[in-house]
Amino acid sequence: CVTYDFPGKVLQVEFANGGVYRYTDVPVEIWRSIQRADSVVKVIAAEVRGKFTSVKVEPVTVEFPEL
Repeated sequence: CVTYDFPGKVLQVEFANGGVYRYTDVPVEIWRSIQRADSVVKVIAAEVRGKFTSVKVEPVTVEFPEL
């Protein structure tokens, strides 16, 4: 799953292994390229990874109280 925040130019990618990364200052043209791509992973590897600042997003655990 890949999402893009237009105002913030933040690309968020969830990989098949469950890892989620946010890339900052990604131009909208790259988002459009991802949308048109046959292989999202190839575009991310060639155009995003290592070229933009990224942070791994840790999963959030929510605990609900017993009722």
